[in-house]
Amino acid sequence: MDANVDWAQRTFGHARLGNVSRVRRLVSMATVLAQRPAGTVTSVFDSSAEREGAFRLLASEHVRAGAVVASVAAATFRACSGRVYCAVDGTSISLTDTRDSRDIGVVGNWSAAGRGLHALTALVIDERGAPIGLGGVQFWARTRRGARSNNRHHPDFALTGELRHTIELVQQLDEMHRKQRPDVEVWYQFDRGFDSSALLSLVADRGLRVTIRASNERRLESQGKHRRYLRRTVRRAPSLGDILLEVPARNDQPARLAVLRVRATRVRIALPVNHGRLRRTVEMTAVEAKEVGHRGKRALHWLLLTTAHAETLAEARVVLDGYALRWRIEELHRTWKSGWCNVEQTQLRGRGALEKWATLHLAVASRAMRLAHLARTDPDRAALEELSRDEIDAIVILSSKRKPAKYKPGDTPSLGDVALLLARLGGFVGKSSGGPPGATVIGRGLERIASLAEGLLLMRQT
Repeated sequence: MDANVDWAQRTFGHARLGNVSRVRRLVSMATVLAQRPAGTVTSVFDSSAEREGAFRLLASEHVRAGAVVASVAAATFRACSGRVYCAVDGTSISLTDTRDSRDIGVVGNWSAAGRGLHALTALVIDERGAPIGLGGVQFWARTRRGARSNNRHHPDFALTGELRHTIELVQQLDEMHRKQRPDVEVWYQFDRGFDSSALLSLVADRGLRVTIRASNERRLESQGKHRRYLRRTVRRAPSLGDILLEVPARNDQPARLAVLRVRATRVRIALPVNHGRLRRTVEMTAVEAKEVGHRGKRALHWLLLTTAHAETLAEARVVLDGYALRWRIEELHRTWKSGWCNVEQTQLRGRGALEKWATLHLAVASRAMRLAHLARTDPDRAALEELSRDEIDAIVILSSKRKPAKYKPGDTPSLGDVALLLARLGGFVGKSSGGPPGATVIGRGLERIASLAEGLLLMRQT
């Protein structure tokens, strides 16, 4: 079976849309979108019949965006085994709305009058760092200023804004995990923007394994009359030792090998539960990793709160390595919004249609990321495990036009070699690009070979 068809069937074939024909249409749309994603529907589908069918499904009130998300999430968790990491982060998609006629809200500062949708996404990653797929997504719009407390640790903060949607997303992720693969250990990873009493309470109530980067000072359970605080307590903890961490290049900062001094201690955090002075305690491990010997402005300094135990340097290293994988969700957002998928170019107006179209693009972006990562970390893997026979032959044929061919149609090269050929077709120029090929150039290569691969498949079938 063609790799795109197989992926689309696994990911969307079990969607509960109330009608088999709708599921078939969704799978068909995902198959084409995996070959050539684009922000607009008219750029993805060639024929008028395909476009009409896509517009009807996206606009249909019978096809809920939540059902599309649930189908993707279920497929992702079914593919999990052992321990996986689930990185949760927020972003926004900016959309043009000069006439204020689209069902969206404000993004950025209210005074800037930017328009679009906010999104909370969850990317599931295996222990080697390879993306498995989209675990879930929550879309929301800021349509008015909300009256709320500015203190993230205030009990009422969870009732409004991004944090309310975070609570809902984590609940959905936990329920999907328990339903699909309860034998799998899911370790949630959150950045400092999610450090809140409401989320810590949810974690304690559900018994989740999480790591959250602390953003502010926290009060600990007191012993006697003296108050104890998180950062002061961690600074007094004995050092467990030093570890090395590869820091990827970001913006104007080159890649480097950081030396981190690690401390860890078990703490009992006092969380407010009402407007008065009543508090509940949540027991967690505080792990601090502070970079030494680096004089730059962006020296690493993480203070992580985790439900895992970390009494030794090896156990603390597991916590830090898991949190270091969180940055992959930022790569997902780049690929989704302005890289290969360009979802921000969509002209759809209805909220439901926008959310369904954006979810399809998210699933496609995570697939391209997986291919790019495996090409780097497991280059000897057979390419047929990730691509179809026709796609590989199409890559070989188009690549042979540029330089003498190393492979001929029918050969089975390694995934690393195929990914490099694919990236070159997508515009990758080698060392001068600043690193190995990423999801964007690999995705463009997939788009370029799509027509030829489809033609090879039709020739074999006739």
